[in-house]
Amino acid sequence: MLALFATCSVALIAQAPPPPEAFRVLPTIAADGPAISAYLKYQTEMAWNEDDQRRKIWESIRTEKDLLKVQENIRVQLLAMLGGLPAEKTPLHPHITGQVQMDGFHIEKLIFESLPEIYVTALVYVPDDGPKKHPAVLVPAGHSSNGKAYYQALCQRLVQHGYVVIAWDPVGQGERSQFWNAKTGKSRYNLICAEHAVLGNLAYLAGTNLSRWEIWDGIRAIDYLLTRPDVDSERMLLRVEQGKGRKDRHAMLSPQLLERLREWWREGRRLGALLPGGWLFPGRNPVDPLSTRQLNRAVHAAAEAAGIKKRVSPHTLRHSFATHLLEQDTDIRIIQVLLGHAKLDTTARYTRVANTTIRTVTSPLDRLAPPTEGRPRAGV
Repeated sequence: MLALFATCSVALIAQAPPPPEAFRVLPTIAADGPAISAYLKYQTEMAWNEDDQRRKIWESIRTEKDLLKVQENIRVQLLAMLGGLPAEKTPLHPHITGQVQMDGFHIEKLIFESLPEIYVTALVYVPDDGPKKHPAVLVPAGHSSNGKAYYQALCQRLVQHGYVVIAWDPVGQGERSQFWNAKTGKSRYNLICAEHAVLGNLAYLAGTNLSRWEIWDGIRAIDYLLTRPDVDSERMLLRVEQGKGRKDRHAMLSPQLLERLREWWREGRRLGALLPGGWLFPGRNPVDPLSTRQLNRAVHAAAEAAGIKKRVSPHTLRHSFATHLLEQDTDIRIIQVLLGHAKLDTTARYTRVANTTIRTVTSPLDRLAPPTEGRPRAGV
């Protein structure tokens, strides 16, 4: 009996099913990295080939004519990928639906039509400083589920510095969901990328591109700003990108400086040193901007030509600009904005060198009446 039991046990063990891994048809995936399909590999190789061609094209640019040809080809290809832009700017039909009052500014709730019956929801931040004209800034949305509302901090900082700001919802974000489910109170897809992906695929099937409509929304947002009486479309400002502290800011542009820049531009074009659409101050290679070393050399050469013996640097120009403003009785808070200082304490350092301001201050002792001859003095 014991022998029979042992024989049955051996038979049962021999007939046990193989583990699941034994049934795999395809080879196992290596655990040392992500797998890439043949199709994705094909697409990746195409992308790298395109990038290699782009680099060769840019390396071949030697003349203004070469650059203009590349620019035109890029423009044609980009517009072809977009399906072109609408040929006509139709009426915007702007409508303010409400207003949020804040401290020193207000926010207008705006709807406009970028195309007939294509409604764009937007917020317009307006300073409360009377009937003045202001420079304007566009704040397009990035990957944010609530669209324009996500950029409150940025928009409020800008309006507090005197800008009219418009921020709008791209299609598929914020209040412009195209797959909204009223019962669940949310989109069938997420409002960050998913609606864009679905809409983009449908656009491809229709022979167009979703970017065409998103770009057009931004163009029409500019058009709306230009209709407002509180936006100054001719304000003379320079935009400084990635300046001191890696910050972007606007700087004053005086009529004299504008004329000098125009003279430089005309002369640079005549000599072939400036490329169309290129840098106003190019480097050795006109495709590149002026380098820090070149700028330092130019400042030192200018100081030597002016007979200045003191140590100078490009920052000396910024320092002198602030000091002259202070000596002209410009409010130090305005100087703070122009210099892009986060703290007033930083701007206050310039008060130590404004000697002209100190010299023009009248001492309180000078305001006392002079003593009269023969007049008795107290305590004598």
